[in-house]
Amino acid sequence: MTEDTLMLKIEGHDNAVVGLTCNTQGNPVLVYSMGLIIDNLVTNDNMTMDEAHEFFWFNIARVVMGPETPVIIHLDNGEYFNNEINVERSTAAEETLH
Repeated sequence: MTEDTLMLKIEGHDNAVVGLTCNTQGNPVLVYSMGLIIDNLVTNDNMTMDEAHEFFWFNIARVVMGPETPVIIHLDNGEYFNNEINVERSTAAEETLH
């Protein structure tokens, strides 16, 4: 990676960057923490946790900016995706992409 390498960012969530990875073309892309993004929405935008989750799934997670789209990860032991509400939300978000 050189100094002039341009990586797309999720505006307002610099503190949620947890690393870098490479896209399928071998170019670097930023990796964000889903939990930190949601925390930012609650703290900085005065959203409730439910509002932050809804906003995340419909306005951040589903945005595709081309091959340099940042990667968003969520590390847990399965609790988040086994939560009935979040299973419904992620399924609804996925259905809107197809």
